[in-house]
Amino acid sequence: MASPKPTQAVLSSIRRNTCYSSARTILLVSSVILALLALVTGTSLFSLLDKEDPMAVLLSASVVLGGGLLAFLVNCLGNVYLDAADALLQIAKFEERGNRSRNEALELARKAVEDDEDEEVAPQEKNEPERKPASPTEAKEDESADETDEEDD
Repeated sequence: MASPKPTQAVLSSIRRNTCYSSARTILLVSSVILALLALVTGTSLFSLLDKEDPMAVLLSASVVLGGGLLAFLVNCLGNVYLDAADALLQIAKFEERGNRSRNEALELARKAVEDDEDEEVAPQEKNEPERKPASPTEAKEDESADETDEEDD
């Protein structure tokens, strides 16, 4: 038998970490108890009333069927409620995992950009030696430019 898909494994682990299965078990047990109570009530009504009267038979049968239907509806609606709550929980957890992985990817991209910028700045500083003026007039122009910069500050 093939191993389950990773998505199914994640879903089962999420359900394992919640009260999903225990809540469904409690719901099923309460539905069965409700159906048994309806059955006991219907049979006790039938035994207490006149067995020859068709209304007594109809009353006890309606109590049994109504209780059984009520137990069925409680079970179905409870399962719908639990499935909806479980689905919302799964969506929230998947969204949290997606945001976490997205944030990690953004941090890695920022670090890569910063590393690239640091690598670009370091070689430029090494490649720029001090420029020596070729002629004495250029040296005077450089000094006068430095003096005007200092005066501006």
